[in-house]
Amino acid sequence: MVVTAADLAGIDPVRPMLHKFEYKPIGYPLLADGVVRFVGECVAAAVASTEEEAEDIVDLIEMEIDERQALVDSRTRSRKTRRACIRNPRTTSLSKVR
Repeated sequence: MVVTAADLAGIDPVRPMLHKFEYKPIGYPLLADGVVRFVGECVAAAVASTEEEAEDIVDLIEMEIDERQALVDSRTRSRKTRRACIRNPRTTSLSKVR
């Protein structure tokens, strides 16, 4: 079985908790939903009774990712682009996960 963000609708986001200074946790979803925000962000999970079966399921997962330019140094971007990236800091969009 493949689990995607659609299957986890209603599940609270992960919120790291640090008890220092004035830290305010920002939640992020367990699985990417429509947008991949960073390299390595999970987009799907395989559930199976054995590791081998899970690996076979993972091999069948297909996805399309529309790449966007990453914001690595806000000082080198134009004011208009920087503003857009700060409001929506996502770097890639996830078109399809099957």
